[in-house]
Amino acid sequence: MDKKQSRLRRATQTAGDAPAWYQRANALQTQGKLDEAIACYRRALELDAGHLDAKFNLATVLLKNGHYPEAETCLRQVISGATPPSDALQNLGLALVQQ
Repeated sequence: MDKKQSRLRRATQTAGDAPAWYQRANALQTQGKLDEAIACYRRALELDAGHLDAKFNLATVLLKNGHYPEAETCLRQVISGATPPSDALQNLGLALVQQ
């Protein structure tokens, strides 16, 4: 485990800090540890349900793991915002096609 990952782990263990959980999830996703990343994104969203980046990234990982209905739900929440990212619309289409 590198120093950054170690710092993120300590931050998430000691604080109810949604951004720390989000950053840890991003690091885990980059390392290909998708199940752990999903758990961290979910924790970030428990702490801050309005964290749209966490919701979008969770949906992306869910798509990679074949969890299409749950990914669809997350993506519909992301695109309900004022200016949905085009990636969210594309991923929603993918989730719908896969179902």
